[in-house]
Amino acid sequence: MVTVREHASDFTIWHRDRVVATHARHARHQVVMQPAHYAGLLRVDQTPLAQQPPQYDPRYRSTGVVEVRDLAVYAHFATAACGG
Repeated sequence: MVTVREHASDFTIWHRDRVVATHARHARHQVVMQPAHYAGLLRVDQTPLAQQPPQYDPRYRSTGVVEVRDLAVYAHFATAACGG
């Protein structure tokens, strides 16, 4: 079982009784990459791993602007879809 514990300055991820990761807290809606998490993964095109989140990748088409919503919106529709 995996447990995530939220603290004032970071999050700790536990597997059973052992801390397996610690991540600093960041502002909401930020993309934070940890390059070490991707070490050793297969990259078919052999391009080096980016050190920053991509701002534009020509291999992916644009999907427009992503709207940020409160999770209560999804809870409302999930409840309605289940007949509740």
